[in-house]
Amino acid sequence: MGFLDKDRITTLKLSLLTHKWIIIVLSLAIFLRFWNVPELFFFGIDEEYQSLLGWSIVKDFHVIWIGTSMADTGFYLGPGFVYLHSFLLSISEGDPVILGYAGSTIGVLTMLVIFFVTQNLFTPRTAFIATILYGFSNFMNIYDRKFWNPTLVPLISLLMIYVLYKTSVNDRWWVAVAFLLGVIVHIHASLFVYFLIVPIIFLISSRKERLKVSISTIAMSIIIFITVYSPLIVYDIAKNFDNLKTPLRLLTRQSGEVSTIEWGFIIEIISRSFFSQSNFLLTMGIVILTLCILVQIWQQRSHYKYRLLGLVGITYIIMFLLYPGKILEYYLLGCIPVLFILTSVILARIPRITLTILLTIYIFVNITAFIRTDSTSGLATKKTFVKKVSTEIGTQKYELVTPEPYLRNGSWRYLFQAYSKTPIRSTADGMFGWIYQDEILNNQTSDMTLYISTNESKPQEYDIKITEGPFNAYIINK
Repeated sequence: MGFLDKDRITTLKLSLLTHKWIIIVLSLAIFLRFWNVPELFFFGIDEEYQSLLGWSIVKDFHVIWIGTSMADTGFYLGPGFVYLHSFLLSISEGDPVILGYAGSTIGVLTMLVIFFVTQNLFTPRTAFIATILYGFSNFMNIYDRKFWNPTLVPLISLLMIYVLYKTSVNDRWWVAVAFLLGVIVHIHASLFVYFLIVPIIFLISSRKERLKVSISTIAMSIIIFITVYSPLIVYDIAKNFDNLKTPLRLLTRQSGEVSTIEWGFIIEIISRSFFSQSNFLLTMGIVILTLCILVQIWQQRSHYKYRLLGLVGITYIIMFLLYPGKILEYYLLGCIPVLFILTSVILARIPRITLTILLTIYIFVNITAFIRTDSTSGLATKKTFVKKVSTEIGTQKYELVTPEPYLRNGSWRYLFQAYSKTPIRSTADGMFGWIYQDEILNNQTSDMTLYISTNESKPQEYDIKITEGPFNAYIINK
């Protein structure tokens, strides 16, 4: 009995030690998400667009039925994310720094969800590894320093995987699937792959899992989806279903841009999701890892969870390759958590000492890369710049001009509105003027012109020059 007591005490000590390290590692990952948020939060033209829309609701509350458009497709997302933006800005009284903290909070929440989902699909050991891979990934840490539609993509993708997995246990989970499908329409087009995945899973589940879905569940699912999707229905009714017809127009449209995407680009994205860089040795390692994952999925294809994860990953890659327009790396954000989960399944089989060494190297390399991240273009620098310029502007009327295309050098109109004095006219008006038409004072004469540049472009003559980081301001008094 004494031996058993000693054995139990030893086991308890090991368990407490393990949990202690888990708490330490996860706390470090959470700390990284909130480290230097104002300095590293990127506020560019996408954030400005959402902020202008959100602030217009705060300033003069009105119901909107659509959100931002999907690139140049003419398809509009739902307004959900704009309302979230508006809510946050109302709390901070327009200060966009709250968006940086919101992005970091979503990153932490996603990290906790990946632990929860992986633990339900596999084991706590696998879940801990997946959480480390996601939590310390410099690639994901940088993307969590933005607050735009793609910010929620990894979280929604993980939740969708979980509820699809639970449908094999209880058909009531299809109601949750319908709800998330409705939410997806408000978030980002890269999640639309689930409109293809869900019907496939439904057919497979009905056939192989022999799970019958009740009429009441189907009816409730339809009601929930229509309810969440309803703002776009209202918009379509008012616009002769123009938004609903857009996908059909896209299928019949001759694309003027030929996709040149190659497998090498996908491998590069996967490489950088682990180590924020790509070289020959790392590329070979990623290729081997990808092959191991594919072999694992094939060998375990009799298990629903492997078929689910495999289908999500493969569908993302296929859609990524077939997309006819310009391909951007964040289109794969919904697939990255799947990659980390499947990688953690492989790593969980490695002996503890070897695994500890590998994860320690992974954490060290990513923390080092993150600490070296350039913060000179972050919100804090921009705010300091605006404050310095505002001391020269004072109470005078001015117009804001950017010599470069505003698409490349955006954010300034909202930042001056938030931290200084709103210009009576600006370069941004050509893109966003429809949002704040009442604030464009074309009938008034400005006292000065403010040029803002991030390169060597500058007016031939100017009275004052102000510099902060990579940003230059040139003031011309009239």
